[in-house]
Amino acid sequence: MRLTPLFILLFLATVTTSAFAGSVTYADMRGAWQSTQCTAPQAFILAAKGSEARANDLNAQIAERNKYIAEAHDYMLCISQEAQRDSDATGILVTQSAKALLDKTQSEIDAAMIGPQPRMPAK
Repeated sequence: MRLTPLFILLFLATVTTSAFAGSVTYADMRGAWQSTQCTAPQAFILAAKGSEARANDLNAQIAERNKYIAEAHDYMLCISQEAQRDSDATGILVTQSAKALLDKTQSEIDAAMIGPQPRMPAK
């Protein structure tokens, strides 16, 4: 009976661990979350072009910039969605773990109440 909450907690940890996509590190009172599913785009570097630059070169540079902006937007959306999924999964894990601990304690209280009861004094 006492092992049941432990098995439930281990089962919940196993099931919800797969819901996490990013990785969390924590050391020296500092934590960090990092995406494991999203790839950052290659940074766009503006090439110096003079006023005599060819129109084709400028058009190609604008196309590269626009491609970078689209990739950066997709990356930010990916990060936001992955972080939200991890945040939701963490909340569920904490709530379910706390419930398992509360249920375990309540069952121990119930078991203690079954033991010998104090006698009522005779009138």
